[in-house]
Amino acid sequence: MRKVSVCGVLLLLACLLCSGCRGPAPTPAATATPTQVALVLQSSATSTQTVLPSATLTVPAIPSPTAQPSSTPLPGDLTELVPPVLVDSERGRLYLRGTLDGAPQILALAASDGHLLAAYGITGTVALDGEHGWLYVDQGQAGLAVLDVETREQRAQIDLPAHEPWGDPPPPLADESSGRALAFRGDTVYWVDGLQGKITDSFATEVRPAPGSCSTYTGTLPIQAAALDSMSHILYLEYLTYVCSPWWSHSVVWYDLITWQELGRRGGAGGSARFLAADGFLYGSSWNRMGSGARWAMREGQAVADSSEWRNGYAVFGVDPKRQRLYEHAGQVLRVMDAQSMALQMVVPAPAEGLLVGCDPLTDQLYFLHEGRLLRVPGEAVQAPQAQLLTAMTPPTTTVRSLIVAPNLEGATWFGLWENEAQDMQCWAFNHSRGRLLVSTDAGRTWRLPVGGLADNCGYVSTFAVSPDYAQDQTILAGLPGLGIWCSTDGGRLWQPSSRGLTSMGVKQIILPAGFAQHRTAFAQTLPFDEWYRSTDGGHTWAPLQVKSKLIVPSLEFGTDGTLLGMYITYEDDPNAPQNELLVSTDRGSTWRHAGELGAARSAEVLSLAPQFAKWQVAFLHAENGVLYRSENGGAHWTPVLSGTAPVGDAYHAGPRLLYAGMEARRVLFFLDSSGDFAEYPPRPLGTVYRSDDGGQTWQSIDLPSSVVPTALALSPDFERDGLLYVGAADGRVVTLQQGE
Repeated sequence: MRKVSVCGVLLLLACLLCSGCRGPAPTPAATATPTQVALVLQSSATSTQTVLPSATLTVPAIPSPTAQPSSTPLPGDLTELVPPVLVDSERGRLYLRGTLDGAPQILALAASDGHLLAAYGITGTVALDGEHGWLYVDQGQAGLAVLDVETREQRAQIDLPAHEPWGDPPPPLADESSGRALAFRGDTVYWVDGLQGKITDSFATEVRPAPGSCSTYTGTLPIQAAALDSMSHILYLEYLTYVCSPWWSHSVVWYDLITWQELGRRGGAGGSARFLAADGFLYGSSWNRMGSGARWAMREGQAVADSSEWRNGYAVFGVDPKRQRLYEHAGQVLRVMDAQSMALQMVVPAPAEGLLVGCDPLTDQLYFLHEGRLLRVPGEAVQAPQAQLLTAMTPPTTTVRSLIVAPNLEGATWFGLWENEAQDMQCWAFNHSRGRLLVSTDAGRTWRLPVGGLADNCGYVSTFAVSPDYAQDQTILAGLPGLGIWCSTDGGRLWQPSSRGLTSMGVKQIILPAGFAQHRTAFAQTLPFDEWYRSTDGGHTWAPLQVKSKLIVPSLEFGTDGTLLGMYITYEDDPNAPQNELLVSTDRGSTWRHAGELGAARSAEVLSLAPQFAKWQVAFLHAENGVLYRSENGGAHWTPVLSGTAPVGDAYHAGPRLLYAGMEARRVLFFLDSSGDFAEYPPRPLGTVYRSDDGGQTWQSIDLPSSVVPTALALSPDFERDGLLYVGAADGRVVTLQQGE
């Protein structure tokens, strides 16, 4: 059996759901015989044109691709090229719709250089059977035509029921193994035998609107899009199952093609959905009007990947089987994923203008459609980004949300997270905090923006964590809005995706505990359900923690005692669940046990373990009621030690509010009460910094300059010697205070 590329065969299937993506409506053929045209072939090595008779269908030799996109103007008045592009690798051809000299046509172009090889006198949506050399063309009201790509003869014209006024049906699908095709009308699937030229079977689906839908349909729903896994004999169909303006959602239902038994459903996909069938996989994406989406993959009808909270974007799929890559083309960038797991591998600038419309594994080329030209680039042009120097940037005048000062070989490196200064929709993801992560190596005098490898992020992050052993490993982990966790091991010069295993790309918090360089254990919390994950390989792969907790904090000696303290989440739909419960783990999160009750605190916004927790069992809790509590027995009982502070809610979750400045002998602590006046919009920051010299039993406020509204705290790594405290302010400044004795 001939192996025919599936790259691009269903590349933009679901794009055909809306009329804006469909191109011209199918037009009935004027005659059953394809139009005879003269073909103009032009070698890419010379400008000489040769007019050949239409019977000659010589495919030009494939030149060696270059690293730069290449294109050559097509002959004649060839305009309005419409994706998808069907790639026939072994014949060296591309098939797509277009307009030639004012007439809609099905066109055959040379895969080598995009030149016209043939034009057929009919148009419509197309499926390619490369095994038999047939094109199935759905002409709408005129039915389904079967064309021989070699002779350009029409083998058959097959009548199909007229499609209903709710929209054009999905394009046909070719099943090369059987020489048949699938055509669609309304809620019905038709088997068409290309050899016999007739319908041999049909199946009416029975998918109905979801409960509560405002759909005007009273019966079964029409099929919106379709994809075929011919290897497993599975047909995937999409339906618009819920409509109540402004909300809508699609569902995907899959069937066994032999028995027509329904195998499963994936429902509630907000907004539109797109999917691509390739090499036994079905890759899908869906998104909603609020700006977040999902990416998922199936094989043999079973889910193999599923992740949510992706940043929205108009994106299409393509597969590179040579490198086992899945490309998602979104605007000016390519998101490169692993074809087996859909794990994000890198984000790079798109290698050509226009829209990714196909790929050819035989010649290792990618095809882009731009302003009537077919651009081609070699697959090897999609290369991993390289490290780059940090970009100089003046900090914004927005709120400093987090400060971390890490020891470095040449002193200290400062990290600051400034609140987002502009509503840049390209970097926006619903419900995701975001801000500027800046780095300083000269005590805050100048700042730089780390952007190496972040082609799709614009330099924004939602949260970050710095390795406690930064002087040795230069490691930073950051959450990118809608793109998961990214890791840098060179101080921010190059970032790489590190989200394998996460089921959400919305990252709320990242924790790198003490001893990270040795035990390589990290923790992450994701949106929207506060799920926790653990990594044991330095943040490269993640697995869910078997605990429900709003907060998790490690001890300051985690490398030796493996201790974590957490607070149980109580959901409204679980009235019998424990409430106000603290949990403790002493095996790095593998198992958990009851540690105590929050009592009057009810719920915590800040949880922290004091130094030498395993010995002294001292912990602190800042509650929603604005009271700071202290425990001397590991959280079994709590005593209020500071009242009258305001309730807090930190959307960034990027830094501690309790800092431990001394060892056991000194017992110096600093606490930031940072809140806001929510009577105003946006909220006006308010805050106070407190100091304790007796291990947190009593507290006194620190006098700050009148213009400083504190929003973030950091200590000098050498506080015992220099006594310096750094305060991030609401106006974007970072102020240094002398707090030594």
